[in-house]
Amino acid sequence: MKCYICSGKGNLKHLDRDVCPKCLVRNVEKRVKKHLGRKLFKKGDSVLVVGEVEECLLKAAVKNLPLNITVGRQHLKGKFDKIVVGRTMDEVDEEFLSQVFEGKIMVKEGKFFNILEPLSEEEVILYTQIKEVKFDRERLKNEGERFLNGLRQFKEIKYNVYKNIKELRTILLKN
Repeated sequence: MKCYICSGKGNLKHLDRDVCPKCLVRNVEKRVKKHLGRKLFKKGDSVLVVGEVEECLLKAAVKNLPLNITVGRQHLKGKFDKIVVGRTMDEVDEEFLSQVFEGKIMVKEGKFFNILEPLSEEEVILYTQIKEVKFDRERLKNEGERFLNGLRQFKEIKYNVYKNIKELRTILLKN
């Protein structure tokens, strides 16, 4: 089994393809960095990060940008410029579809930033195993999750749903 990216030893599965741990980590961190954009954080920002995996990805994405990072949910009542939360693409898709099924679509903005949004749950779990960091998650059962579970054999569908959600958010925010 060869890594589909570097042709090295691919001992992990990602979207039914073999990949090596190094390429998986590089791919995940690159996608998170692109998701952050260039202007989200400024030098000296006070940032609350809710978990270990979120902290690990934030530090990898911002590299040497000096931020005042506080980790842990117990600090939620403090004053922070940004709050980094972690909900995977799967959870974002499920919540959006549940809102569609209930007839109410909400678009949230503010100082909260979801760093895990461009990543599937499977990718986050693989990343945390490689990096040996903890991934805390609380999931709610909802109609969106039930719907997507019925389509589980089509792995690319959650990526397509996520891309459409991003487009719809942009449209809704303009109105």
